[in-house]
Amino acid sequence: MTTELITEPTAPVNGTTPNADVKLTAASATVSIRPLDVDRDAARIHEWLTHPRAHYWMRTDLDEAEIRTYLEGIRDSADDAGWVGSVDGIDCFYVETYTPDSLIPQNVLATEPGDIGMHLLVAPPAGPAVHGLTDRIMAEVIDFCLKPSDRGGRGAERVIVEPDARNDAIIEKNRAAGFTPITEATIMMGEIEKLALVSVCTRADFEASALAPFVTAGARAPFVTAGARASLVAENGESDSEQRSNGPRSSRRAATPPAPYAHLNSDAFAVVQRHLVAKALSEFAHERLIHPVSVGAGGGAAANGSAHADGGAASANGDDQAWELNIDGASRYTFTARVLPLEHWVIDEASITRWRDGTEIPLDAQELVVELQDELSIPEDLISTYLEELASTLAGAAYKLEG
Repeated sequence: MTTELITEPTAPVNGTTPNADVKLTAASATVSIRPLDVDRDAARIHEWLTHPRAHYWMRTDLDEAEIRTYLEGIRDSADDAGWVGSVDGIDCFYVETYTPDSLIPQNVLATEPGDIGMHLLVAPPAGPAVHGLTDRIMAEVIDFCLKPSDRGGRGAERVIVEPDARNDAIIEKNRAAGFTPITEATIMMGEIEKLALVSVCTRADFEASALAPFVTAGARAPFVTAGARASLVAENGESDSEQRSNGPRSSRRAATPPAPYAHLNSDAFAVVQRHLVAKALSEFAHERLIHPVSVGAGGGAAANGSAHADGGAASANGDDQAWELNIDGASRYTFTARVLPLEHWVIDEASITRWRDGTEIPLDAQELVVELQDELSIPEDLISTYLEELASTLAGAAYKLEG
């Protein structure tokens, strides 16, 4: 049911129009979330839910009266709640939060009291897209779900989503927000069956994700575990109360600004290279552009679980297996992964190794693309453009990691 539409805000609210002289950016925008008001919101949400790009919500054939009835059911439910989000005062996304065990069977996922389910719909665009705005909205919604209730959030310990397993765009967006796929399962959406990819995200997962920096600075409390807090107290020699009374230690000493290129270091790049290589291998295998082979304990190809070059699918039993990818004349990659139904690959990043001539060598996303240039059908006159884009992606990821 969850979908995500890359967009910028649509119609003005209450006749207001954003200042045309101010260029909206994802970082500068003000994002707010308020409770659903059926009388105020039904017509607009009807437009969003019946747009062809919202087909995963399974509401495209409903008229406005039927959408209104649906929203009234959400409003009056003990298990569900509706929310409307705005960017700089313009309503442009709709959120549903719900009690997960009202939708997801316990044999699929053992839910806990602190869990909350979430659906997100971003409105179809009415003009040029604002780069990064959908990431910003997604991050704000996850933060809203996890933020303590006394600070205006939903107070969840864990957010659960169950997008349609075919919806690759939102699955990748969920991964970027820190969600971990758990399993594919058939879920009943009213009277309609849906094959969903059930995924979960904790505050720690979100804080470590690529989307966390999109949340407005100061709008979310930093995640510090009890153990980490105790370590900080022991290291700094001061308690929480002392920090509150005296101000943060960092504000009481002269700050030294980081070097402009401090994030371009080998430690940071080792992390982001591994993450991007894992993401690339997962996506290429899902699209059957590459064909990893499941290997047994003895290192030979196993009959069960091989992915064949003739287009045959890898077996999808959901168990962790060891896999190997040999690229002729280049490198051999080994890793552990689960292959879910519809061939969604969940690769353990830490397990990936790369070998050449019997020697382990560092992971490198740009070299991976060069090695797979033929399989990816990248023409010679465009390969440099792809590598330049990858360099930018790696540098940006390192900056976020080090920042």
